[in-house]
Amino acid sequence: QGVRAFRDATFDAAQKSFARAIELDPNMAAAYLRSAMLESTVSADQADARRSYNSAQQHRATLSEHDATLLDALEPYFQADPPDLAACEKRLRVATERFPGDAELAYYLGFIGVDRGNMKSAALAFEKALILDPGLAEAWAGKAGAQIYVGEFDGALKALDKCAEVSPAATDCIWYRTLIDSHEGRCAALEADVRRWIAKDPDDYYGYQILARSLVAQHREPETVRAVLEQKWAKMTPDRRAKAKALDEMDLALLEGDFIAAEFLAKGVEERADHETDVYEHAVPATLLVDIYTEMGDERRARQVAVEFLQRKDAWRAPHRVEDNAILSDPVPTFLALLRNGNAITDATFDAKRAAWLAAWQAKTSEAYVGFLWISAYAFPTANAHDADTALAALAPFAPLPPFLTGARAATSVGRVYALAGRFDKAIPYLKKAAASCTAMEDPVSQTRAHLQLGLAYAAHGDHDAACASLAVVDQRWRNAKPRSTSVKTAQTAMAKLGCPR
Repeated sequence: QGVRAFRDATFDAAQKSFARAIELDPNMAAAYLRSAMLESTVSADQADARRSYNSAQQHRATLSEHDATLLDALEPYFQADPPDLAACEKRLRVATERFPGDAELAYYLGFIGVDRGNMKSAALAFEKALILDPGLAEAWAGKAGAQIYVGEFDGALKALDKCAEVSPAATDCIWYRTLIDSHEGRCAALEADVRRWIAKDPDDYYGYQILARSLVAQHREPETVRAVLEQKWAKMTPDRRAKAKALDEMDLALLEGDFIAAEFLAKGVEERADHETDVYEHAVPATLLVDIYTEMGDERRARQVAVEFLQRKDAWRAPHRVEDNAILSDPVPTFLALLRNGNAITDATFDAKRAAWLAAWQAKTSEAYVGFLWISAYAFPTANAHDADTALAALAPFAPLPPFLTGARAATSVGRVYALAGRFDKAIPYLKKAAASCTAMEDPVSQTRAHLQLGLAYAAHGDHDAACASLAVVDQRWRNAKPRSTSVKTAQTAMAKLGCPR
């Protein structure tokens, strides 16, 4: 069932079937192996992916020759530290030559190519898989994903149409559509797509997450959003539900400007992560707390969170993935900048540590993801015109910047760099994209700051009405924030100077 669901591109059904197989036979290495690959695609499931892979290793005697070859090929991906995706890709290429008629191995070669950032080679591998098995819907979805990351949205949509044609039940095809919808700010289309997803698989909890995203983006009633999230929580396993509920409750609190409640919930997530060994589990609550304290105007506590994370980060395991989410979720450059701005470290120390961070990541990732290194290392820490000039002077080796930026944080930061450097022709398109993105549910702080930065850019560019409209979004969302929001203070000051109506 799991293998068929995977072929049909129904992620949640495949995952549940593999879990059921493991429950029925705890020695079934083939189920552990495929479960590991599915779990590896979810940032929050990295530790589970490694555990599943280790279980497959422990029970490898039960594997077929084909699956043993796949297990060995994936070893540099799951067990090398740092991960060696180049070695994994090489082993998978050898495996496809050993089993030339096997579509699954060709698919995984494409999967690792995407993870590594080699989108062209990944697309070729997916195409080979589809020649071998035209009904492999997951390969159509994977091909679309590779096209999305190089900005070929029309080609991606055609691949997703084909995915749905060969597998009417496919939900992964719709998930990729929701990425494009969110990126392009098509929030009504996002709702329509995700309702089709839920109709196909009403037990897939993640569909309800995306539905809540679309509803928040369209300013639906908070009670409606909460009712959707309650359906999501009910579909989750108990071990995942507590953390997910806390993060969702925190996002709802942030949308309302209740920073006190959001802080309490973020601290709860942080405390639950004490036993976790993966750095991602600690980076998420630390980043949230820094955002919350910064909005509250409490730079001292923001720096304290940064110091504690930086002091402990080497005790945790780095992600085995090296794609955009792994890079952008690594808060080290942002936290170092907090310390520099608070005179806790010197400019020279900051520059040296940033260079070391970049070198470590450059050794792991490649091609499509290189531009994200500049965003994380230079755009995220930019706080003033000097930082912006420094960032743009360092851009050339990382150019061109990625055409597909998930969420609002990355696009907002790029736009802020250009705005602080006086390049409003470059700044405004990035900031418009970030402000229009359908991501306020998952990242209310970044999406609200996108409107603030856009309003300030319009004001500096002389577009009075557009500036007032963007700044009003910040004022309306967090006017009654507890305590007062620094973004609202900045927005209201700018509105008063512009003479905006309130």
